[in-house]
Amino acid sequence: MALLEWSNCIGFSSDNCNVMIGKNNSVLSRVKAQAPHIYSVGCPSHLVNISKRREDLKQFQDFCNIAQRRVQKHCPTCWLSLGKGLHYLLNQWPALSSYFESCSDNQKSCDIQRRLTDPNMKLYASFLHNVTQCFDKFNLIFQNKAPVLFRLNHSVEELLHDLASRFIMPKLLIENNINDIDVSDPEIHCSDENLFVGFLTRRHLTTEETISSHKAKQFYKDARAFYLRSFMKVKEKFPTGDLV
Repeated sequence: MALLEWSNCIGFSSDNCNVMIGKNNSVLSRVKAQAPHIYSVGCPSHLVNISKRREDLKQFQDFCNIAQRRVQKHCPTCWLSLGKGLHYLLNQWPALSSYFESCSDNQKSCDIQRRLTDPNMKLYASFLHNVTQCFDKFNLIFQNKAPVLFRLNHSVEELLHDLASRFIMPKLLIENNINDIDVSDPEIHCSDENLFVGFLTRRHLTTEETISSHKAKQFYKDARAFYLRSFMKVKEKFPTGDLV
């Protein structure tokens, strides 16, 4: 078999996975190393299918009177994407629920639809979206080209205070240094009624009739545990009280 002359190649078509057409160390990147002029075309069937699904989603967005937005995906290594993804999910919830309900012939779509119709799922998503703002605020400070290391100690203490103010009695935070408070002591935790979970989360708890008192109590327990674990992790990973 004769060797392929790269100068005779004008196009490359394949599946759309990263190993085939990704920017780094993919088949396409290696092909372009030999033939920079080559034109890449993704899988036509895949592209048509994606276009159809997007159009279907737009119809449900229009039906639910929800503004059309591009799907926001969460990337685990892009920390600020979680809040954006949750904001999109909560904003598009009715349209997404209707869309996946229309895809009942697909098991994966049925599983997603089942989760979207679970009021507890929306409750926890709403809570997570609210608390993510604390971490986004902290992360944004250090998404900076300028040197900001000198702000680390103060920013960590602010983050700790933001977290503690959500589940610790206010009087203790006013009278004590944040580093001197034993936040693991349940005696100083706010009651369920005073626990800060966000306005939308609180409204969902009070208006969603399918959330039983038992599930609500479990939610408050989980929220309090999340705050406590987050607080302890921040203290473990970052220096506090060290001004140097």
